[in-house]
Amino acid sequence: MLENLLVIGNNKGGAKKSTLTAELAGEMWGAGWRVLVVDLDEQGDLGKRLFWRGSHVDDQGESF
Repeated sequence: MLENLLVIGNNKGGAKKSTLTAELAGEMWGAGWRVLVVDLDEQGDLGKRLFWRGSHVDDQGESF
């Protein structure tokens, strides 16, 4: 059951979408929320900001 949904989007590059998303996700998780973050940007900057890109859990898109 979906209780809350937050979408952050903008076509313009450099608008700080990944930064805002990472900060909000971290704050919400820290406050006890269950958080799912989906990055649809081909650059994948959000994975870098959340420190999982290049880590042991990074499958480099193999699961797609």
